[in-house]
Amino acid sequence: MAQIFDEQVFVDGSADEVQVRVQGHSAQSEPLQTWEDSTGAELVRITSEGKLQIGDLGVSTPEAFIEAGGDLNPSSPKPKRGLHALGRFTGALGSALTWAVHELELFGSGGITTLQTALRAKVINDNSGTVTDAEFRAGDFVSVNQRGTGGNRVKQITGIRGAAQTTTGAYTSRAVGVEGSISNDTSGSILDAAAFEAAVPINSGAITNLYGLRIPDLTQGSTNYAIHTGQGTVHVGGHQELSVLASSPGANPPANFIKLYPKLTGGVPTLYAKDSSGVEYVVGGSGALSAPLTLIGSTDVIQFTVRGAATQTADLLRLEKQDGTPVAHLSPNGAWRVWGQADDVRLFAKGSSGQSQDMLRLEASDGSVLMSVSGTGATWIEGRGDNTQLTVKGSPSQTVDLVQIQTYAGYPVTTVSATGEVRIAGAGDMVQLVVQESGNQSSVTDIQRWQNRYGTVVASMANSGELSANEVITAAFRLTPDAGSGKVLTSDASGNATWQTPAGSGGTVTSVGLSAPSIFSVTGSPVTTAGTLSMGLTNQSANQIFAGPSSGGAAAPAFRTLAAADISSALASPPAIGGTTPAAGTFTALNATTSVTATVSDSGTNTTPSAGILRHNSSGTPAAGFGVTAIFQAKSTTTNNRDQGRIRTQWATATDASRKAKMILSVYDTAEREGLAIEASGSAPMIGFLGATPVVRQTGGAKTAAATYGANEQSMLQIVYNAMRTYGLLT
Repeated sequence: MAQIFDEQVFVDGSADEVQVRVQGHSAQSEPLQTWEDSTGAELVRITSEGKLQIGDLGVSTPEAFIEAGGDLNPSSPKPKRGLHALGRFTGALGSALTWAVHELELFGSGGITTLQTALRAKVINDNSGTVTDAEFRAGDFVSVNQRGTGGNRVKQITGIRGAAQTTTGAYTSRAVGVEGSISNDTSGSILDAAAFEAAVPINSGAITNLYGLRIPDLTQGSTNYAIHTGQGTVHVGGHQELSVLASSPGANPPANFIKLYPKLTGGVPTLYAKDSSGVEYVVGGSGALSAPLTLIGSTDVIQFTVRGAATQTADLLRLEKQDGTPVAHLSPNGAWRVWGQADDVRLFAKGSSGQSQDMLRLEASDGSVLMSVSGTGATWIEGRGDNTQLTVKGSPSQTVDLVQIQTYAGYPVTTVSATGEVRIAGAGDMVQLVVQESGNQSSVTDIQRWQNRYGTVVASMANSGELSANEVITAAFRLTPDAGSGKVLTSDASGNATWQTPAGSGGTVTSVGLSAPSIFSVTGSPVTTAGTLSMGLTNQSANQIFAGPSSGGAAAPAFRTLAAADISSALASPPAIGGTTPAAGTFTALNATTSVTATVSDSGTNTTPSAGILRHNSSGTPAAGFGVTAIFQAKSTTTNNRDQGRIRTQWATATDASRKAKMILSVYDTAEREGLAIEASGSAPMIGFLGATPVVRQTGGAKTAAATYGANEQSMLQIVYNAMRTYGLLT
């Protein structure tokens, strides 16, 4: 039988039991309970199956334990949220909070063959109006940080995080942390589809490092891929930064793939590719070049550089005919050889119109220059081994120059004819030919040779500078100006050679010797024919100085120990500082039997100059707590330097524009006891006693006491009590 209550119903439980119980009929199909408005319209119902339905109950929704339906329109006064859970927490949090939880646990042993979803969000557009400015999001996750400072940053905020976990003893074929999917049905049209996309950042502040996609080092798997794609173009809008490897990666790529990576080669980063067989290639490779080879510079830089490996044994450079016959090569120690196969110029290099760098440079593995040809035609060869440094061999029918080096305008500055004649026509005021021996050049190896077309050496220059011809040829060497019968070739102090008539003969010296004080050693004495006289300092005992006598009159200097008289009196006997005289030769602590006084004398009458300043500066960035301390110590009955008191100042806020300082006064027994703390708030002073946190001056109100203790007096006493507790004077 139905009962109607037209008044408030209050159920006051008298025992620990269910206070309101609704039990359905055995054939119950109608709701167990409904909540209605004043017109009788249902707002909330609990169905006969125990399901909770809220909102527009006529809206058809899938079966669920809780159903929130809304049939809304622009003028509807109903809420625009189907479910809203708001949580607010105040105070320190040391444990993790999870405000909304959706969990689906699957048990049993019957097997699972379909997709199971713990949480699903879906937005459907079936609006036939204009939607060009609309955007639909099935999920919108935002993590907002509203607090922090430069020294107190939130460690990380994350908008959305997906994780796939396989627990101990479980097995998974494929684990995906986050998956994006795009579906386009028949007759559907999508202009741009992106499974994952980073939105354009909105930044009105400062971002130090901005990443569109950031992936950490992945080394936990047997095979690790930071990014793995199927077919499709990989498009990169900007440049790429690749880590330079010290050695080649071990694993080979799959079939029909190559592995691309930069690697150090001879200290130089080089791009390599490796195929599925493990064969490694230099990207760019090498190709055949046809002779003659001409390099025409377009800018003022070195036009051609060949650098060997650290362990180079093969030729640095080799030029061959079609049948493989070598016509020129450069050995790893810098030797350059050219074999003529036809009657033409062997090597041709042409500089730019403004050439100032070398037109040709050959280097060893350490980058040192073995051979160079400057922009003006000067040739430099520096040997790296005990061998011939330059060999050019003509063909049997050679008639044109073996070697020709030209300026940009085509003017030959250096040529070697087919018969071995060398001509240097310099285009600038500088040394035209320099040949320098190597550091280990033997005394029997020539630094330069000239050969005829059969390879026979016709002239050579030894590493001592001696120039010799292998055949006696009349007038093979001539210096004709001022030449005459009986004259000799001599030079002045500048090395200018001329023919001179010998002067009359004079006396001879048969022996020249050298003597020196005992502090010097002499070698090579005497010289009777030719030789070198050398002097050096003899060994002395440790801690000796070279000086005159330590006392008495003047005498020859010698090596001796340092005497006190050698040092000025100001350093030997330091002056007193206050009541303390530092020990000679040391800098000691200032200890005085009387007080140490700092006095400032001036003509001021109402000024307060600084008599002492304690400073603490840092090469780092100070934060809160950075400051300086003055400690007071004295001897107790048994022990020196016992702490009595401490005054310290420190930053409460170290940021310069909003800096606020704090001063603390402490005394000691067996530990430090804080008595008084003064702090600046940014607009007013604050104070705290006996370890209490400093606060600003308290408001006492404007109460007036009456003749007896009434409300005003009680209020005034309460204010005084609260203030004393705030300042730390009461607990």
